[in-house]
Amino acid sequence: MGTPEAIIEELRETCTAQADQIAVQASQIAKLQATVTFFEEQHSLALHRQFGRSSEQAPAGQEAFVFNEAETFADPFKSEPTLAEAVLSACEETPASDPASEQEPADAVSECRKTRTAGQRQKQVAKLDVQDIEHAAAPEEQSCPCCGEAMEFVDWQVREEVEYVPAKAVLVRHKQPIYACHPCQENGEPAPIKTIKTMRVPPFPKSLASASLVAHIIFQKFVMGAPLYRQEHNMEGLGVAFSRQTMCNWLLKAAQLFAPVYDRMHLLLLDRDVLHADETTVQVLREPGRPADRDSTMWLYRSGRGAAPRIASLNP
Repeated sequence: MGTPEAIIEELRETCTAQADQIAVQASQIAKLQATVTFFEEQHSLALHRQFGRSSEQAPAGQEAFVFNEAETFADPFKSEPTLAEAVLSACEETPASDPASEQEPADAVSECRKTRTAGQRQKQVAKLDVQDIEHAAAPEEQSCPCCGEAMEFVDWQVREEVEYVPAKAVLVRHKQPIYACHPCQENGEPAPIKTIKTMRVPPFPKSLASASLVAHIIFQKFVMGAPLYRQEHNMEGLGVAFSRQTMCNWLLKAAQLFAPVYDRMHLLLLDRDVLHADETTVQVLREPGRPADRDSTMWLYRSGRGAAPRIASLNP
C-alpha cells in the first residue's frame, strides 16, 4: 500500500481521465442529438410534402397586391387631383427607385435561340410604325470613280432596326363648340348660348383619366404584375402624380364598366361541357364577415381545348 500522497495523485489522474472521457462522450451525444433532430425535420418535411395541405400563397406582405389591391386601398371619398396637382413641376424632384431592388437576378433570364424561318423578321416588324431616315450623300461623293461624271440615283441600301420610344404622358384637350346669337343681342334681347354636344360621353366623367391611361394601368397590374404602388412612382417619372388610391378608384370604376362583358363570358363558360378548375388560397383584407387571418379561396375556371373562344374566369 502506497503513501497517502501517491494515493491522492492516483485519484487525481483517475478523475482527470474520467473528466476527459465525459467531455468526449458529451460531444458525441451532442452530435448524435443534432443528427436525430435533422432526420426528424427531414421526416416531418417529407410527410408534409406527401400528405400536408398544398396551397399557392403569395409572398409575405403581397397578398393584397394580387387580387384585391383595388378593394383594399380604394377611397371613394378621396377627390381626384386637379391638373395643377397632377402635373409635376419640372423643378420638383422625383424620388428615384432603387435599381438594386428592381433588378432581377441574372440567372432568372435565360436565352432561347430558335431556328429562324424565311420572312420571320419582316413579320415581326410588319405592324410597327415605320420611320425612314434618308442618309443622303454629298454632291462631291456622287461622281463616277471612273469618268468623274455625276451619277444617277438608283435605289437605297436599307438597314432596319427597332427603336424604343419611351412612354410619355400627354395632356389631351377635348373641345366642343359653344355658340351665341349676336343678332338677338343687338336687338336688346338676351343672347342665347348653345353648346353643341359633339363629344361622346367619356368612360370616366369629370376625371383626368382617359381610357388609354386606365387600360395601361390594368395591363401593367394584371398582365405585367406591377403593383399600383410601383406604378405610382412610374407615373411620377412621366411627370404626373396619381396616387395609389386614385388608381384604385379607377380600377373599380373600370370593373363596373366591364361587368356586362364579364357576365356574358361567364354565361358562355357555363355552357361548355368540360371545364378546368383550380383553387388558390389567399388571405383577403377587409372581407366582410371574415377575420383577416382566415384563408379565402380564389377559383379559376377555364374552358377546354377546341372550344372557341377560350375563356378564363377568376372567382372568389
